[in-house]
Amino acid sequence: MERRAVRCAIYTRQSVARPGGTDFTSCDAQRDAGLALVRAHAPEGWIPLEERFDDAGESGATTDRPALTRLLDQIASGGVDCVVVHRLDRLTRSVADWARLAGAFKRRGTKLVVVAGDIHLGDLAMSDLVLNVLATFAQFEREIIGERLRDARSGLRRRGLRNAGRIPFGYKADPLSHQLVVQSAEAPVVKRMFEMASTGAPPSAIAMWINTQGDDNPRVLNGRQPWSPKAVLRVLANRTYLGRMGQVDDAHDPIIDEDLFARARAAVDGRRTRKPSPRPQQEGDLFLLRRLLRCVHCDRLMTTSSSRAMSEAPAKAKSRKVVAQPRYYRCRGQRACRGTQVAADEIEQRVLAWLRKPTGNLSPEAQFVLTRFAPLWKVLIPRVEQALVNQLVWEVQWDGRQDKFTVMLDETAVAGEYARIRQSDAELASRPKPRRTKRKRARRPTSAP
Repeated sequence: MERRAVRCAIYTRQSVARPGGTDFTSCDAQRDAGLALVRAHAPEGWIPLEERFDDAGESGATTDRPALTRLLDQIASGGVDCVVVHRLDRLTRSVADWARLAGAFKRRGTKLVVVAGDIHLGDLAMSDLVLNVLATFAQFEREIIGERLRDARSGLRRRGLRNAGRIPFGYKADPLSHQLVVQSAEAPVVKRMFEMASTGAPPSAIAMWINTQGDDNPRVLNGRQPWSPKAVLRVLANRTYLGRMGQVDDAHDPIIDEDLFARARAAVDGRRTRKPSPRPQQEGDLFLLRRLLRCVHCDRLMTTSSSRAMSEAPAKAKSRKVVAQPRYYRCRGQRACRGTQVAADEIEQRVLAWLRKPTGNLSPEAQFVLTRFAPLWKVLIPRVEQALVNQLVWEVQWDGRQDKFTVMLDETAVAGEYARIRQSDAELASRPKPRRTKRKRARRPTSAP
């Protein structure tokens, strides 16, 4: 019998892409190891795909990677029979993402082979166990590295040393220590900005002067966009130019002194026509289905998007009226559904309506729990409502093309709530009922005939 060909896609990933480095990268080394394994299984019909799936400079903490997205699209279309990776942490460093990827592979009948150890997903129960353990250790290693970086950065901040972030105009980063060093071509411009502001010059005039200086000295702009009044105000409010980093003084060489900074700030504050209004505080999360809504076509979580809209009040009024803030869930997956969005209010109300009156094939435990919770949804405050949704709902799958959604409940949470409610009912039933005494009705006086 003719052996069926097994189309193998070799996936590679490296966390850091160094431009100008060697021609032979980590992705190339991983691909060579994958090709060697595929060729070793050539008698079984394994053939490598010519298309490369390389993610250079991408983190394994998320599945939002270009090459991985293309690979998942190929798997969904039936163009891949086997995925080959050098190590499991090259595919993902998150246990939750690993569970979704493994489920997607098994649903499509796609094999997963790890070169280091020659482990095959789905062949044996022991292979699945080893892969689950490796995924757990990969996430543990990523979190340990994150803790070390956070400790190192906090130590640098305590000493007033720079660790990352944007470089302010007027400074440059030292190639070895990464600390701020005064930029000789830009520092005089910064000092002149503060001097003009201290004499009462408006930010628009300062921005116009800098843009004019850029014609004679291109390094003043240094590839930046033309200066705006808002950018000038950000510079005039930055205490980095005093040599301060956070709460530490003398962290680097200053460009201006305290007296010039104070005079410039006083002039800017004196030009204000009104006090800045505080930003209203929002209690809880704006989005009820954050990290729960998933696009069924590209199998990716939908991101949240919102903007504060302003509308003009009636003509007689002098103030502006803030209207409702539009909120959306958007898909940023493959090109076929990238940009697809759904109004947050619409999908959230539909999901809550389903939770009040669920339809479809549900287990008796789930039907019992949702029925008991049905009267509560109308009286819950938003914070408690969101906590209950996150507890009961595992995922909401959204089909934007057919305008349909599917709620997938968390079976473990539902079973726990079912047991808790049953136990509570049993305790109430076992309590002795209080004896009801029959009250004697008082006789009404009869009227004389």
